[in-house]
Amino acid sequence: MQNFPEMEKNPRKFLRVLSRIPERVLLIILIGTLLDMLLSVFTRYVTGKAIYWAEEVGTFGLAWMTMIGTGIGVKRGVHFAMPTFISHLPSGVRYVVALLN
Repeated sequence: MQNFPEMEKNPRKFLRVLSRIPERVLLIILIGTLLDMLLSVFTRYVTGKAIYWAEEVGTFGLAWMTMIGTGIGVKRGVHFAMPTFISHLPSGVRYVVALLN
């Protein structure tokens, strides 16, 4: 692997750095969306003129934060589960649910 010398030296460190990219992107989108909404509120109430694209930036920012955050939550295993519901299923269905989970 000549293109990735750091992966040859320490593959765990490389994968750890690689796995943090979505968290960094999520943080950037969060800050950008927050600043966009603050700017929108400020200009609307102080200057009386609205920024026309601010709502779209907020909507797309929220959508991307949801998608990236879901991926991070799945990776960490912190999404909610319903073990009571699953425990009442037949064993074959529980097996399929466990495979999908």
